[in-house]
Amino acid sequence: MPQSKPKVVICRTCLRDNPGQESFADFETNFKTYQEAFKEGWLKKSADLEFQNCFAHCEHFYCVQVSLRDWGYLLSKIDSEEKLKQVVQWVKEAKKQGELKLPPALKDHVIKVGQVEKTK
Repeated sequence: MPQSKPKVVICRTCLRDNPGQESFADFETNFKTYQEAFKEGWLKKSADLEFQNCFAHCEHFYCVQVSLRDWGYLLSKIDSEEKLKQVVQWVKEAKKQGELKLPPALKDHVIKVGQVEKTK
């Protein structure tokens, strides 16, 4: 059955190998920050918020993939609280509208559009 709500997959590789500060200090903190930011019943660790190792774009950092029905966007450099909140707001809007309309604020972060990469 096709996915009917947005799915978020965050990369854990650079959070493991090159941690930052605050919510980007390590993968667990980053994952919990995403969970807290959504705080909604439809987003569950097991289904709608996942993680994987590098999406094979290692020249990019702090990547997140947002998809709807196996099609979506791979974004990079989501490396601040402000950017993370923009992604969260975008996903919330996508859930309401049932489609992924990329907001202008995230346009410069897109590194891939189209068929999503399957989680490993």
